[in-house]
Amino acid sequence: MKNLILYTLLALCFYSSFFRASNHITEEENNFIHRYSLSETDPTEQSLKTKLDELFNNPDFFQAFITRDAQKLKELGCYIYTTDWHNIVAEHPAIPGWIIKGPKWAIIDWSRNYKRVQHGQIMRAAAQEYPEIIVPQEYLYHYPQAPDDLSNDNYCVISKKLPLSPQHLSTLTPEQINRIEDFMRKIKFWDRTIENNICITKDNKIAFIDTEPFVDFHPLFQKILDFFYFENSPRATVSIRHLREYIYGTPATTMNKYKLMLIIAGLITTGVLVHKHLNKTAAVAAA
Repeated sequence: MKNLILYTLLALCFYSSFFRASNHITEEENNFIHRYSLSETDPTEQSLKTKLDELFNNPDFFQAFITRDAQKLKELGCYIYTTDWHNIVAEHPAIPGWIIKGPKWAIIDWSRNYKRVQHGQIMRAAAQEYPEIIVPQEYLYHYPQAPDDLSNDNYCVISKKLPLSPQHLSTLTPEQINRIEDFMRKIKFWDRTIENNICITKDNKIAFIDTEPFVDFHPLFQKILDFFYFENSPRATVSIRHLREYIYGTPATTMNKYKLMLIIAGLITTGVLVHKHLNKTAAVAAA
């Protein structure tokens, strides 16, 4: 019952992020863009931007990337790490040593791909206390032909490629695993997919390569999450449970993801229908 209440509240949060109020760039968004984009003065970063511009100025590549057309991207020289209903992660030889991430399902605020750069910076700052942990450097990249307003339609994320080894997390010592869990608590880490998102590098560091933040809602909803579900380890509890399942093979007792998706989809659909009805009623009244 507690899970049902939590997911209902989360679904309402999702609905609250359904509509973008305006395409006008606010001062806060403008600051975000300048803070996390490639530097305009650093020669190395400008060289990377030039290569990215050449790549995305190809209309075939741009269209294939924003529509997550994996087959077309492969034909255009990409190596695809993942592509699914909400994102794509790819590498192209034109920008060696870098990975392109985007676009996320922008209907839900916490899934906005561009927020990876902000959360990644938070994670890298926290990792300074954990010399065995590494988080890749990431930048915001603006599509050359896109409008300037801050959205997943106009920006993707460029992530530094790390030298990963095939070594499984189960080879880590209990002390190392405890350090990972401590780091996850510190940054309030949430990720149900541990495999391929937390890896070991060739120089034996522990890499957190997925920097996507779970939630970025109003503080009230953060408190709801902590109160209903995450107890004394906000948000990290479930991730740690999944980490232990992945390493030790112990079951992680969580709500069936398909039931969760159905609940969220049903509530969002209901919210959209109510919104349309209210708009229609308001329009009739105004007439």
